[in-house]
This record gives sequence, structure tokens and C-alpha cells, in this order.
Amino acid sequence: MAPGEDDQPAANRISLMRRPINSLGSAGTVNRIQRLSRLSPQSFIGRSRRDSKTSRLGTLGEKDLSGIDAVRKIVETEGQARRIVDEAKVRAQQIIAQTSQEAEMLRQEALSSAQKQREEILGMAKEKAEAEARQSDVETEQLLKNYRKLAEARKDDAVSKALELILSG
Repeated sequence: MAPGEDDQPAANRISLMRRPINSLGSAGTVNRIQRLSRLSPQSFIGRSRRDSKTSRLGTLGEKDLSGIDAVRKIVETEGQARRIVDEAKVRAQQIIAQTSQEAEMLRQEALSSAQKQREEILGMAKEKAEAEARQSDVETEQLLKNYRKLAEARKDDAVSKALELILSG
């Protein structure tokens, strides 16, 4: 097959490059780059004069591209590709910066939550320890009262027996 025969007209392929950017963002950009990469060099190079009648583009009504026009289109396409890549880089940097900020916010929230949880655990442990200490104090006081009563009772018994021994003896 000779160059330019039975392949898609160059203007149709170039028109693919001129489509507005869609809402898909980078996915649309990638699709445009893929379409540009499928272009063959023959699609930009004009055909000879003898084929001019058969080489007219029926859909757009344009003539074939001359060599200079083809170079212009290539340079224009390369410029578009560079702009697309630059836009993608800028967008990637924005996404990285935004993600970094979100990660820092999540880290701060996690630290704050852990600090609150720590304070709650320490507060509950302190309350529990204080309650146990109060209970221990009450139990100790009760034991001391019991020991005093027991000591008092034994003292009274000892005094009674001592008096009994002294008086009987």
C-alpha cells in the first residue's frame, strides 16, 4: 500500500487533536496523547500533484498538507503534547500537595484522638485508684477499731485477773 492510500485522512486525525478537553481530566489527556501517537508520518506529508483529485478530503473540504504545513502541524502537535504533559505535571503536584495536607490533618486528628483517649484512661485509672484507696482507708479504720476493742477487752480481763490475784493472795 502506498503512503496515504486507504488510511484515514490526515485532517480527520488532526481534528481528533482539536477536541476540547473533557471532564475526565488526565484520562482525556492520555487519550489525546494516545491518538497523537497513532499518527503516521505519511498523514502529514502532502501527496503528489497527480493524485490531487483523489486526495481531496471529502469530510472537511481541505486540501492535502504541504511539507511546510505538515511541519507546522507536527510542531503544533508537539507543543500541544508538551502543554498537556506540563498541565499533567502541575495537576500531579497539586494532588501531591493536597494529599500531603490531608495526610497531615489525619495525623493531627489521630494524635488528638489518642491524647483524648489517654487522658480518659488516666482519669478513669486515677478515679479507680482513689476509690480503692478510700475503701482501703475505711477497711483499715474498721480493723483498728476492732483491734482497739479486742485490746480493751483483753486489758479489762487482765486487770480483772490481776485484781483477783492480788485480792485473793
